[in-house]
Amino acid sequence: MKYLPLILRNLLRSKLRSSLTLAAIAFAIALVCILRTMPAGLEAVLEHAGSNTRISVHSEAGLVYPLPYSYLHRIEAVPGVVAAAIWTWYGGAFEE
Repeated sequence: MKYLPLILRNLLRSKLRSSLTLAAIAFAIALVCILRTMPAGLEAVLEHAGSNTRISVHSEAGLVYPLPYSYLHRIEAVPGVVAAAIWTWYGGAFEE
């Protein structure tokens, strides 16, 4: 007795069950691949984020209150500072 025709006939007997089984197997393989590569990907993201040396300076009162403009020149004068920029926090909603 040949087994291949028997297997094919049984697979085609219930197409929904066969396709769901195939989808479950594909999902399991994809999940294993994603979980195996996740530590390396997270390590690369953390390494890139760790090399970024940005410092945020804000008022003691909170993010809403800006620092005086004269502080920009003081911060730029600190040794090791490459650039400084002024950002204003906007706490509202903007719709175009």
